[in-house]
Amino acid sequence: MNPVCRVLTTASLCLLACTDAIGPPTAPGPDLAADQANPATSIVVFSRNLYVGANLDAVLAALVTPDPADDFPALLAALETLGATDFAVRAQAIADEIAQTRPMVIGLQEVSRLEVDLTPFGVSIAFTIDFEPILYAALADRGLDYDVAAQNTNIDLDALPGPAVMALRDKEVLLVRADVSPVAAGNKSYDICLHPVPGSCPITIPYPVPISRGFVWARIVLDGVPWTFVSTHSESGNSADVAAIRAVEIGELVTAFGSAPGPVVMMGDFNDRPEADPWPSPDAYDLITGAGGFTDFWRAKHPGATGFTCCHAPDLTNPLGTALDERIDFVFVRGGPGHAFGSIRRSGATPSSRIAGPVYPIWPSDHAGLAAELLLPSEGGSAHGAQERP
Repeated sequence: MNPVCRVLTTASLCLLACTDAIGPPTAPGPDLAADQANPATSIVVFSRNLYVGANLDAVLAALVTPDPADDFPALLAALETLGATDFAVRAQAIADEIAQTRPMVIGLQEVSRLEVDLTPFGVSIAFTIDFEPILYAALADRGLDYDVAAQNTNIDLDALPGPAVMALRDKEVLLVRADVSPVAAGNKSYDICLHPVPGSCPITIPYPVPISRGFVWARIVLDGVPWTFVSTHSESGNSADVAAIRAVEIGELVTAFGSAPGPVVMMGDFNDRPEADPWPSPDAYDLITGAGGFTDFWRAKHPGATGFTCCHAPDLTNPLGTALDERIDFVFVRGGPGHAFGSIRRSGATPSSRIAGPVYPIWPSDHAGLAAELLLPSEGGSAHGAQERP
């Protein structure tokens, strides 16, 4: 076994054996799928990877090679793609998706802030793109009011030395509709990280670029029952070593919410597939649906349907059906509505989803989004500190 895999597999098992949980450890709440005859409150959640707008993996790959000559060409190619996939345009389409379902909770991944100044190199390129205010303004224009319940920084990187700037901050953000008041919320970086400095986190994997994934969560009381909503973006990559890193991350996530009171809804870009991988188990999906006891809501509602969510081409120009070839974005539910309740559908995966970009028609993101409606049997249908959604 690869030495890194051996370390990571051991770490994963250790994390799964832990008993720490988010919030006070209390007994799980009741299964809420009991009575289909009762009136039902609709709980809608929405998960969306916003996509930074270019293949930054190619830029990072160039930066970590010993040859400095490939750094600048990779950076310029990414900047050209960023211009063609302008987030200000894509944010309008994503805000429209949110307006169609008016979710109670939104999990956003790759919420990015890019700052570039190449003028010290004699190149007339200098700009800042901050996804958060752009998207929030688009939501406000549609009369949609959301509060940030929690956020976590995954990447905080300045990739260029000296006076030139190529800075990226990548966050995940959990939004809660403004008429809903969480009773608790928080964030955490995973105990495992990629970092050039040893000891930067409890389990540090040597890597030239610092990357520290994590999760965000909020707890909302509905008809006296606490519901916990979680969003995460686990490590990306298709190798045994990366799969082992994901297993550690997701092992910690499952453990963190193992004693959470009431139902738990977990969403996000998990970068793991439900199909068997060529590397040793357990993988992230197995940990969630196995040891974690979570239901894959898409599989429950669409048995046999592929439901691919990734990935459109980096420049977002591909026609329908030529790029989406894997399902790595999920909504998982534990202790909540049964399979007979609710629905889940994709956004950004049909021809009508394409929008007019600055140069050519584009998709709103390289991922499809997921909107899941969970039905809660209730009499009042109200959320703690909130009015019932129309």
